[in-house]
Amino acid sequence: MAFTGDLEHLHIVDIIQLLHTTRKSGTFSVKGSKGESRIIFSNGYIVGASHLDGQIRIGTVLVKMNAISREDLEKAVAVQKSAGKNRKPLITTLIELGKLGHEEASRGLKKLIEITIVELLGWPKGTFTLDMDAIAVSPDCSYLPDRMEQEVSLDGQMILMDVLRIFDERERDRQSGINVPSYEELFTDVISSKSAVEHAEKGPVLTADDLGLADLDHLERIIPQVRPVDELFNPVEMHRQKIRETLLDFSVDEQEAIVAFLEKAAAGRSPHDKPPMQENRAQALILFSEDEFIKHSVMTICKNEGILSFASQGEEELDNIVGHCLAIKALPLLVFDTPEMSDGILSKETIAALRRQIKEKYPSVSTIQMTSSPDYADTLRAYHDGVRAVFTKPSAKVRRATFIEDAILFLQTFTSYIKGFFHEHSANATTSQGRQKI
Repeated sequence: MAFTGDLEHLHIVDIIQLLHTTRKSGTFSVKGSKGESRIIFSNGYIVGASHLDGQIRIGTVLVKMNAISREDLEKAVAVQKSAGKNRKPLITTLIELGKLGHEEASRGLKKLIEITIVELLGWPKGTFTLDMDAIAVSPDCSYLPDRMEQEVSLDGQMILMDVLRIFDERERDRQSGINVPSYEELFTDVISSKSAVEHAEKGPVLTADDLGLADLDHLERIIPQVRPVDELFNPVEMHRQKIRETLLDFSVDEQEAIVAFLEKAAAGRSPHDKPPMQENRAQALILFSEDEFIKHSVMTICKNEGILSFASQGEEELDNIVGHCLAIKALPLLVFDTPEMSDGILSKETIAALRRQIKEKYPSVSTIQMTSSPDYADTLRAYHDGVRAVFTKPSAKVRRATFIEDAILFLQTFTSYIKGFFHEHSANATTSQGRQKI
């Protein structure tokens, strides 16, 4: 089944975020006056891309990144040609020849995806299609589609942060009068025209198989039934479904009150608004939680405010996200959910240990602690661990009768706080920069 829509009504950033948070799989195609680009998703993770310019291909990108030499690429193309029906994807061939490692292959794929999305960010108009039947693997396939992201690990949100930084830097340079070469100029073909034609025979789409991680030689294309994208990404229905799942013990009217609040919070945002940059820094909120209601509500707020959001419930994953945000100079705000009395990742001991680890390893990262029942000692301990603020989270167990009202008030207050937090840092950065100029 395929869904189609217009970029005038749904921005490319929103689409990638929605595909990530809803864990959709399929081929996302965007068509405009310049041509067509495609991005391939598997359970919300990006596993492939094709740039609208046929010369910007994975082989060319790898050569430009110095991951392989021109001779390595030409040799791999020759091996592909001689293999006939047994031909393997380019990156698989390079890996088997010992010319390329998996880490370099992933970096090359990431670069190709970044180039593709940066190009699409500048498109004010265009149509897009999400074909959810674009990849159908035969029964003898050794890797299923839902394992692709485990192998490639290209998180859509993290890629978005890189892409937005790159896009803003290029736009800033253009506005300053600096010549910014196009990607077509930077990634012109590096192999002979004859070899390029042979290399292009594979087609424009790069998949997880190109990394040697999945047997996708038996892809089947299904003629899609096209439907309006609203049927897939209707925000109200998405909220309603999630609230029904997370607030099962509440009446339909109570559930609809939360749905109405989330819907109203999204009103007034332009479809072309993208996550803002402050002094070339993306804004990112990282939520450490297992509470599906809080995760959905907070991430909805972040989306409405143009703030990238991540939900983590593992210590290693949390460290990776924080580290990536800082590596690309994004401004992160880390939020810990309410500690539980039982053992597990949200036990008081675990949360306290994580707070101290973050304070020691990432002293510049601001943190917030949620709590359902304010405790004098726990609150002071949180501040001692470097927490910036402690928020009382609504609890259905403690105040069942007023939970809906409490939840709405909490979300309103939390929204005001994070907006003030990022505004404060923006103002401080601007003042600091002004002093440096003086």
